[in-house]
Amino acid sequence: MRRGQRLVCLVAAVATLGLAASQGWLLAQDAKGKIEAGKPSYLAKPKEFWKDRGRIVGLARGAPDFTIVALDASGKEVKSGKVQAGKADRKVYEIEWLEPGTYSLRVTAEGFNPLQLDSLEVRPNQDVRIDLEFTR
Repeated sequence: MRRGQRLVCLVAAVATLGLAASQGWLLAQDAKGKIEAGKPSYLAKPKEFWKDRGRIVGLARGAPDFTIVALDASGKEVKSGKVQAGKADRKVYEIEWLEPGTYSLRVTAEGFNPLQLDSLEVRPNQDVRIDLEFTR
């Protein structure tokens, strides 16, 4: 192999390695985090004004900015949740004043795979508490 041919091979090898490295970087950038949910728990609300309504509430650990919505059985958005900063790396959320019934909960955040929980029963005078954890 002549000197000129070696130079061409070396340039081709560096270009191939650079392309692979840039594709690996793109793959790392495209990797999605995971949102996990705990088991729902039901908490009684002793206040009279909650007698015909319920809420979906919870803590979100490691959470970036995220949206959370309640969906009806047909998948139509019923109500968006309020998200507020909590202590340390936690946020709290609530979707309040829901009529009793069965709902789905959809959680989305940039850089994370979406999470949908189905068949959540909202009962009058109770909170449905579902804690979330965002991990990479």
